[in-house]
Amino acid sequence: MPGALVLVDGDNVSHARWAEHPVAEQRSLLLDACAELHARTGVDIEVVFDGAGAVAATGTLTHQAVRYRFTPAGTEADDVLLERIGEEPDDRPVVVASSDGRVRDGARRLGANVVAAAQCLALLRRE
Repeated sequence: MPGALVLVDGDNVSHARWAEHPVAEQRSLLLDACAELHARTGVDIEVVFDGAGAVAATGTLTHQAVRYRFTPAGTEADDVLLERIGEEPDDRPVVVASSDGRVRDGARRLGANVVAAAQCLALLRRE
């Protein structure tokens, strides 16, 4: 889907697949998988993780093909994901990957397409 934007609920999706790994490793594995999806499809991907303090815990995450961010203190990734949908032009397809009910319902109300964490992992070839 070139031209589309995929917004990923980072901790929700990474925990669904790599819960046994430390959080920093979960995040790195997810970003690696997203970079591979970008290379295969050209789709723009943005991953949102919870927690401003998490940056230090993740070490150095560097992915040029995938944008990612950590939420500021007191802000949930859910809120940032829903805000991001509203920032996109109406004619740009947006897909939100999350199994969080609040994110899924809000994304649908805002006109985004929604996939569950398991569906996202299948697209990432990490099921």
